[in-house]
Amino acid sequence: MAIKIKPMTKAELRRYVASYELLFEDWSKQDGVGFFRLSGPFAQQVWFENLRSGAYRPVMTVSMLIMQGGATLHQFLDIKNRDILPRDHDRKHESVLNAMQGEFRPSITEPLDVTETIQMFVAQATERILDASSLASLYAYCGNLAKANESIAIVRQLAKSKEELFDWEQNLVRDTESLATAIESGNQEAYLAANREIEMARFTGKTY
Repeated sequence: MAIKIKPMTKAELRRYVASYELLFEDWSKQDGVGFFRLSGPFAQQVWFENLRSGAYRPVMTVSMLIMQGGATLHQFLDIKNRDILPRDHDRKHESVLNAMQGEFRPSITEPLDVTETIQMFVAQATERILDASSLASLYAYCGNLAKANESIAIVRQLAKSKEELFDWEQNLVRDTESLATAIESGNQEAYLAANREIEMARFTGKTY
């Protein structure tokens, strides 16, 4: 008779995650299965995904706090350390710790470098509404209003070129126009700060 594989319970997963806490002693805990920290326009998370195979998977993301639904950086570890079954936890624990410190970018052991992180968002951007609207907010946050307006123009062009927009794209276009209005009136800093407060409240209340 085949053995039925099932995910761990949350209580079981928390016991494994607890063994990584020292690496994240300056971070905030998130529901016992992840950690996060906030810096400038970003929230950086590392959490441990509970897989249907019965393994857990460390995941790192960086989310934008200055706009709703912005682009994210998303990273897994190399295949050797990607998925860890409970029976392998003790044997692979040190290897996974080293992999998280060596592979996750931005670094999880150094202070979150806002300039480096923005450069990573720029490097991964493609010509789509999500990326252009995200860059518009990031450039405005940095005070580079010329670049922000270039990205706003790309959002408008892309929106006009599509026969139909998804609801989430419509929301991004609407928010980009709100940013454009804020820039025109010189109120972009207050606009982005208000967004950050809203997103921080949502983010810190998030559970997995």
